[in-house]
Amino acid sequence: MADNPAIRGDADDSVVSKADGERFRVLRRRMGLTQEELAGLAGVSRRMVQRIEDGRWDTVSHGATRRVADALGARLRIVITWQGELLDRLVDAGHAEL
Repeated sequence: MADNPAIRGDADDSVVSKADGERFRVLRRRMGLTQEELAGLAGVSRRMVQRIEDGRWDTVSHGATRRVADALGARLRIVITWQGELLDRLVDAGHAEL
């Protein structure tokens, strides 16, 4: 398992991270908030908001990200993907066994 890049943390998810960060930035600007104002509403530091918007997720906790999303009136979802549609088939097979 240690050879799996996702487990090692080598997986290239920078495109998703940057896109998600941009979504936070767009929502913040749409609401007319500065990073400092959003940080105050969410109870996090301005630097944390900056990291989220820049897509630097390695130092951001799930809780902080959720608080920022909540302050923006947005919903945070975690989507787990694995080998295309194979994960969906595994989940469906597991449900079929119940």
